[in-house]
Amino acid sequence: MQWLQESFAKHSILLLVANRFLPLVRGLILFASGMAGVSYARAAICSTISAILLNGLLVALGYFVSTRLEHLLYLVKAYSTVLIIVMSLVLCGYLIWRFVLRRKNKQPEIK
Repeated sequence: MQWLQESFAKHSILLLVANRFLPLVRGLILFASGMAGVSYARAAICSTISAILLNGLLVALGYFVSTRLEHLLYLVKAYSTVLIIVMSLVLCGYLIWRFVLRRKNKQPEIK
């Protein structure tokens, strides 16, 4: 518990602002900050800043995508075709390898 309190004393602002960008540990960081004694006001201010940063980033990303939507759709279509071909070849290679391995293991030993 002492280590947790010392870590949050040093890095509480950074962790609380960054937590919105870390979806798998977001709730844990808020929970740990409460256990470490971070004040409600500090946590609320940092969460507000984090929300503003994340939403601003998402809006900017949406604007970027909307202005280049035609080009992005072309790239997705082109690369999805290539990806389907590559994945099909990998799957066929794997199935052939498994078939050969299975036949090899079924051959009786001759003494």
